[in-house]
Amino acid sequence: MSEQTRSNWIKKINWVADKVESLSEFAAYLASTFVIVAVVVILADVWVRNVTGRSIDGVTELSSWLMAALSWMALSYTLKENGHIQVRILIDRLSARNQQVLNIFLYLVGVGFMIFLVDAMWDRLHWFIDRGQRGMEIKVPIWWLYSLALTGACLFLLQFVVGLWRALAVMIKGAPHTSNSPDGGF
Repeated sequence: MSEQTRSNWIKKINWVADKVESLSEFAAYLASTFVIVAVVVILADVWVRNVTGRSIDGVTELSSWLMAALSWMALSYTLKENGHIQVRILIDRLSARNQQVLNIFLYLVGVGFMIFLVDAMWDRLHWFIDRGQRGMEIKVPIWWLYSLALTGACLFLLQFVVGLWRALAVMIKGAPHTSNSPDGGF
């Protein structure tokens, strides 16, 4: 493969990776919206309970659904921003090359695990759609929650793939490294 062809492929892959990261940012805004809606619903319930002595039906269920949806939607952005909790005591003692190899290995594990999880969530979504499962309190079909969780899981998987690409790009030293983290990820 010529250097020009290789460079063009790298540019195309980086373009796709940048788009995935943009989707992760959008998912973070959506997760923020879910937090706001959950807070408003809970505050409304507290106010109604204080005024009438009775809770609004379905608030517990709806707020728990919103928390589940926001968690899944926020995962890809957290990975993109390298915002997960790290204990680097052992990793920092490795050579730069061994850190890169470990980084690639961890991204591969993440990709593998998320492929398995996305497949399981896809099956679960269809199970809920086929059975017409509804919430216990508000009787709303709950397939929408699983579709949000599945969407978040797919974005998380794609962000792992982007992280793997960025880590490999550092390793092969032929592609510019544009990740937010100086070490390429984990």
